[in-house]
Amino acid sequence: MTGLALKWNALWKSFEDTQKSEWLKATEAGKFAVMMKEVKPMKEMLEALDAGEPDILNACAGSHGKTKDEAPFLLKSFVSKMTVLKKGTLRTLAKASLAEMDKATKPNTYRALKVLITGIDEVESLAAYLEKTMISSVADAGKVLTREENIIKVQRLALAQVKKGAMKSLACLQKVKASPTPVTWTNEMNAAMTRDLIMGLVSLVGAQSKGLFDGVPAASAHKALADPWNTGQPTSAVGPADTEAVIKKKVTDWGKIVKDVVTAYQAHW
Repeated sequence: MTGLALKWNALWKSFEDTQKSEWLKATEAGKFAVMMKEVKPMKEMLEALDAGEPDILNACAGSHGKTKDEAPFLLKSFVSKMTVLKKGTLRTLAKASLAEMDKATKPNTYRALKVLITGIDEVESLAAYLEKTMISSVADAGKVLTREENIIKVQRLALAQVKKGAMKSLACLQKVKASPTPVTWTNEMNAAMTRDLIMGLVSLVGAQSKGLFDGVPAASAHKALADPWNTGQPTSAVGPADTEAVIKKKVTDWGKIVKDVVTAYQAHW
């Protein structure tokens, strides 16, 4: 299970915990209140997608009371929900709220909204990855793939993993930028700020070792640059005495690697 709703719940709790200490004046509360009305539908949508995932996979496998004939109909319902999610209603409203938020007098809410927007991007990216997986599973149900089709399938899954890791890293970097301290950096490293993207690159390099397809750039150079930043490596480590300047330098250096990956592969996501 992908656990979209669990990720959303954690993101929203973090938002509320950061924002709750600040009272909003009337000019700031308008679009904020409209945004809040979309929180429940967002959660319900993600819960529905979570519930649809095992049903589709069981139908593809013809197990747990499901049949392969049901798979296309279950997928149609899933894709219909994804169409609503892709409209990005909550993200749009969050950006509108951010635009009218006074950064000087409401710094916590302003920062929380920026992190929320990045987190929504991450959740929606993960949902899009799940949708691709469900579409692929239904298409492949009962179909014997050629060797090349299998390689392309693995490459596409690896690309989705790279995208997921990049979105995760960008969300973590946003938190470190807001609080460039050794504690924040360490917390975000523990939250897989670099690891998920590196694992995605490892998967993509492995897939491409069988052959390069669809004009996707080779990932080996990106992986080589990213490897020293993995959890536990000296490059990614900080000490309690490290200054804000040290942390900001690390944010800049790792951020460039992430941006280069996004630039290289976003056209193939």
